[in-house]
Amino acid sequence: MSDLRTEIVSKVLNSWDTSTPSQTAASETISEKIFNFIHAHPSCTSNDVVDNTNVDLGRASATLLALYQKGKVDRKKYPNPKPDGKRDNVFVYWTTVDSHKEKGVPRLMKPKKQKKPYIHKALANLEAPKPVYQMPRMKQVVIKEAPTKQEFDAEQFVKGLTLSEVKALYEALKGYFA
Repeated sequence: MSDLRTEIVSKVLNSWDTSTPSQTAASETISEKIFNFIHAHPSCTSNDVVDNTNVDLGRASATLLALYQKGKVDRKKYPNPKPDGKRDNVFVYWTTVDSHKEKGVPRLMKPKKQKKPYIHKALANLEAPKPVYQMPRMKQVVIKEAPTKQEFDAEQFVKGLTLSEVKALYEALKGYFA
């Protein structure tokens, strides 16, 4: 096993260390590559971009849309020169700024119109179910009981008072009965 390990280290891992930086990292991003191609070839379509930059169609279309929204490229709709049955029209692109690092005027995309839901012909003739009528709930009314008349109990009244309060009460009542 140690022989296999030394083979891996000596051949594979060491070959990774000796590689040049241009081999390990891409010199241009996909966005820069597509922008530079459009700048060199104005009035190109997304298919031209795919054929000449070695970027797949989905990624190229997404990048073209992002560049358009950022305002770095502009586009116009033209009839498809190679009608393939998929698209009637294609966009032709050109740059609006001189380099990829410059900022363009951002564009806001228009929201798509919402489609009406499709209703099958057999279901279109059916009547909609009638709404069920539900009686409104009655308010809960709380009836307060009338307070009952209690008799005055002088003993209970005096029990809670202190001696000084009883004396003051006595002096106040003495004026009524004198």
